Amino acid sequence: MEPATATLYAGTRHIIIQPSARTSGGLALGIEPITVLAVGAPLAAALSLALDASACGVAERPKTWRSYQPPLNRVPEYRSANRSPRTLRACLVQRGVTGIHIVPMCRLDRFNYGFLPDAEVVLAPRASLEELERAVKQVLGASPTLSAP
Repeated sequence: MEPATATLYAGTRHIIIQPSARTSGGLALGIEPITVLAVGAPLAAALSLALDASACGVAERPKTWRSYQPPLNRVPEYRSANRSPRTLRACLVQRGVTGIHIVPMCRLDRFNYGFLPDAEVVLAPRASLEELERAVKQVLGASPTLSAP
């Protein structure tokens, strides 16, 4: 069973939560529904829903990558925040049988993001929503911005 995965992007005014799903070939792609919350709003319930959507979703592999438009690019708050990545932070949240893993992200180059596994936070598989929210905020607060390396 594949772990349920969601990516969180935190700007100065919004937090964007995007679930991911795997294609039949195993490639991870962002899927909908994408949730946009104001900074300071409770995010645990929305994150839990995104993880549930990820666990149920199977992404359709694009026929041509040239025409592929990730769903995240249709979210105005993401496009706005991505224009000034000095304030944008991100982390990956994976829920699996071994626990909930929260890993901060960093920019590798102009097109690619990477992960900082040394800063990973692991919660018990049945962690409460309050614990999840606290851990995500802690990781996002300590993660680097997604500005150019």
